[in-house]
Amino acid sequence: MKRNLPLLISFAVFIASLFLPALHGRGSSIDGLVLLFFGWTQAVDALCFAWLANLAIAAGAIFYLLRQFMVALWSSVIAMVIGLDTFRATVFPSDAGGMNVQIDAIGSAFYVWELSFAILAATSIYMVLKERKKGAN
Repeated sequence: MKRNLPLLISFAVFIASLFLPALHGRGSSIDGLVLLFFGWTQAVDALCFAWLANLAIAAGAIFYLLRQFMVALWSSVIAMVIGLDTFRATVFPSDAGGMNVQIDAIGSAFYVWELSFAILAATSIYMVLKERKKGAN
């Protein structure tokens, strides 16, 4: 359980990001939870691929649980890089009527979301180094 504590912390931070504003535009905002459920549509339309970082971090968490720490590290780094595509996003849908809102600012959810990836990456680095040290002895 002790080895999985950082993974649980990463997951808790990820969950926290879902309840924070992710994108701001024209006096309104959209929360991380909405983007988790509907952000994939931006990738389908080739507007923004940041949502795909969720798939990479899920893979990283699975590999971490399987003690494949180097793969978990690369998965979390890939998630961080893909997540940066958020800065390329220009609009978000405001309602089911097809209206879009121009993005004025990135919200705190983005930074907390990226932090969850960084926690898994840092933990994976630690575990890789720990295993190498153990193997050298």
